[in-house]
Amino acid sequence: MQQIETEIAIDAPPDRVWAILTDFASYPEWNPMLPAIRGEAVEGRQLLVRYASNKGPRDLWAKVSRAESQRSLRWHGNLVFAGLVVAEQRFRLRKRSNGNTRLYQTIYLAGPLAPLFGHRLRTAAMDGAVSMNLALKRRVEAAG
Repeated sequence: MQQIETEIAIDAPPDRVWAILTDFASYPEWNPMLPAIRGEAVEGRQLLVRYASNKGPRDLWAKVSRAESQRSLRWHGNLVFAGLVVAEQRFRLRKRSNGNTRLYQTIYLAGPLAPLFGHRLRTAAMDGAVSMNLALKRRVEAAG
């Protein structure tokens, strides 16, 4: 399994970060990594997640496995046919002592084909997560 972890401080309370993170309809306006998501951030619901890639957008059917308001959002699905490359994306929001938020984004890649994509897949996921974190920070702080 490959694990990509990122974090960022956002100068806004968790409720504002959560509101923008879960407003999937607005993703095309600001999110460079996930330019579109159809569905709702509700545990057990299906999402159609569009990931940006250097070979063009890729769609992934995912299932929301956790949606705890202002704290945690997680989904998982198959990047390649059933189980060959499985991806899980997690977002954790932690309220800081000053009332602002620290966002942690973690991406897990597993399955028999995940090692074949190796460094290239890991680098793309890391770049995408960092760009999304920065874009989310700008969006939330501008809305404040």
